[in-house]
Amino acid sequence: MDAATEVTMDVMGRQVRKTLDAGLSPILCVGETKEEYEANLNKPVCALQLSKVALLPPPSPRSLIPTRRVETG
Repeated sequence: MDAATEVTMDVMGRQVRKTLDAGLSPILCVGETKEEYEANLNKPVCALQLSKVALLPPPSPRSLIPTRRVETG
């Protein structure tokens, strides 16, 4: 993750907190790059994003087991 992503996630975290404080339910989109997906890093990347913006605890190593890519179409 680069510095620009960190700043964006920090801003998103503040926005999520404000939304929750206002009694609303935020809709949060997370995701990985194609390269991260192909390297089976989709779960760790998404878990890290959620932990930084959604006030969740950091992911445990056990929850970061990579998934395999499923071809479609």
